[in-house]
Amino acid sequence: MTSIRSLNLNRSKARRAIQVAFFKWYAANSASFMIKLYIINRTDEFIEIGLQGVTNCISIYLYDHGLNINVIYQEYGWDMLTSIDVDPLHTPDGYVCRQCRDYPDKPENGGDKATRFPTRYALWEDHLFKPLKNWVNNKLSSAKWLRLSGENNNFTAADLTYDDIPAHKMGDTNSVFIKLRL
Repeated sequence: MTSIRSLNLNRSKARRAIQVAFFKWYAANSASFMIKLYIINRTDEFIEIGLQGVTNCISIYLYDHGLNINVIYQEYGWDMLTSIDVDPLHTPDGYVCRQCRDYPDKPENGGDKATRFPTRYALWEDHLFKPLKNWVNNKLSSAKWLRLSGENNNFTAADLTYDDIPAHKMGDTNSVFIKLRL
């Protein structure tokens, strides 16, 4: 398990600009994460990130156009707990996100179509890195269980639950509950 904080940040290891930006941002902000991150896999296309002390069913994929928090159970892609898209567009005034500009009425875009950022890094930080930290600190850190519903190769869903006693002990026999913290 390689801690992101201890990674050598030279470009020969981080293959994409977004990877370099994330490593630098995380190194500067890791102390504010309630759950530490580590690298599972890194390719030219994405970084797969794990969460220390959390079930390995949950992993984060960071790629050029977004971030997904995936649930893999029994080698099957069960669901995504969250998915954030970003589409940087360079303009004479800086960078804008095409998703926000073109679809301002989508709830995740907050009705904001004119926000300009001085750099791609600033756009990624605002749209991906900070929301990831907020999700880890505000959603994941207080969750107790990962609930999986459905059947493999059919409709499946995953969500976090916050009760000390999982619903399966209260009669929910249609879900699998995985203790979130190891």
